Amino acid sequence: MLASVHKDQRGFTLVELVVVVLIIGVLAGIAMPRLASAWDDAKTSACKANLKQIEAALELYYFENNKYPTESEFKNTDGKTLLKLKSLPVCPQNKEPYVYLLSGSNGYELQCTDHGITITDTTEDFEGSSS
Repeated sequence: MLASVHKDQRGFTLVELVVVVLIIGVLAGIAMPRLASAWDDAKTSACKANLKQIEAALELYYFENNKYPTESEFKNTDGKTLLKLKSLPVCPQNKEPYVYLLSGSNGYELQCTDHGITITDTTEDFEGSSS
């Protein structure tokens, strides 16, 4: 009679299941911060690439027109048509457009406020600026 009761018991005990859940929780706790950091690094890299694409388009515009577009020209055309781009890249972090400022008589500044990246017509600051 006892032999028949023990013979049909299958599966895992509650203790075994709790141990497995704890192990999975510890592994997830270790992996999640690293994945989040990698995700942020990828967005920053994509942001830099987007700014470089806009920078190249601005330089082409300057080459063809002997001036950079004004801020109103850039905003009114959404920058896309003006710079001959299929679409104007935006920051991957917040999906907001980059800040374009005309500086001086013949220069510009592109900014991503989320990542602290600034590109000008003469210098680049990809390390971020402490503002």
